[in-house]
Amino acid sequence: IYIGAGKNGTVLSYHDTDCVVTCKGRDIPKKKKAILQYEDEVYITFEDNVTEMELRYKRKRKRYYKEGKSYGTKRNTYIFYYL
Repeated sequence: IYIGAGKNGTVLSYHDTDCVVTCKGRDIPKKKKAILQYEDEVYITFEDNVTEMELRYKRKRKRYYKEGKSYGTKRNTYIFYYL
């Protein structure tokens, strides 16, 4: 399973596995790219049909500091949360 940066804040996902990979309620076929946007979730069911994983694409809040004090957050970066 490959994950990489796309254009305009998107993420590209691709897999060449026997896993069942689902995004936006649809199975992603083997060797096909999926474009993920903020708040999208990818569900992976491994070959044993028991083990599952969920990937969620969210923006990361970045804190700004000056002389040890926090001056709020800015929502301009993103991160994957692995559950």
